[in-house]
Amino acid sequence: MQISQLVLGPIQTNVYFFLDEDTKEGFVVDPGFPSDQIAEVVGQMGMTLKYILLTHGHYDHILGVPSVKKQFPDAEIVISVGDERCLSDPNWSLCAKHGTRQETVAADRVVKEGDRLSIGHTELRVLETPGHTPGSICYLLEDEGILIAGDTVFQDSYGRTDLKGGSPQQMAESLYKIGRLEGNYHILPGHGPLTTLDHERQVDPYMTRKV
Repeated sequence: MQISQLVLGPIQTNVYFFLDEDTKEGFVVDPGFPSDQIAEVVGQMGMTLKYILLTHGHYDHILGVPSVKKQFPDAEIVISVGDERCLSDPNWSLCAKHGTRQETVAADRVVKEGDRLSIGHTELRVLETPGHTPGSICYLLEDEGILIAGDTVFQDSYGRTDLKGGSPQQMAESLYKIGRLEGNYHILPGHGPLTTLDHERQVDPYMTRKV
C-alpha cells in the first residue's frame, strides 16, 4: 500500500491518498479544500480513484469534494449516516458559521458501524466514533495497521466537542472504544502530526478508562 499526504486550507487539513500498488485502485480521504494538487497527486500515483472517503462533515474536510467528484466522476463519495446532511446543509457543515460558500453534493454511499470497503487487496472497516460530530467515523485498515482518525484523535489530544452536534460524553466513549482495539496502530489524524495508538493510550486517560 502506497500512501501520500497533502496539507490544505487555512486550518491545515490533512488529505491522505492510498494506492493498492497491484490493482492501482485507490482512495482520497477528506479533500477539505478545492485544489489542483489533489488531481495532481492522483495522477502522479497512477491511481484509479475508487472512493472519496470522509471522516466527518465539517467544512474543512468536505469543501473540495465537489471538485474532486467532477474530475473523477466514477469515484464514490462515502460518508456516515450521521453526517450525510453536512454535504447539503451549511449549518451542519459549519459553512454558515464561518461565512463560507458551500457547493452541495450527494453521497454515493452512506456507511455505518461495521461496514467494509475494499481497495484492491485491502479492506477498510468503518468505526462509528461520534463526539466531534454526530457522525464522525474512523476507517480501520487492520492488515496495514492504520487507523484513519479524522478529528476524533490528534497527537496528544482529540477533537473539539463544543461545536454543533458535539458531545463530550460520546467523545469519551469513542476514545475508549479506540483504545480497546487490539495491538498498535499508526494513527492518521485530520490535523497535525501522525501518532500511534500505543502512544495515545499512554497520554489520553479516556483511551483506557471508561467514563
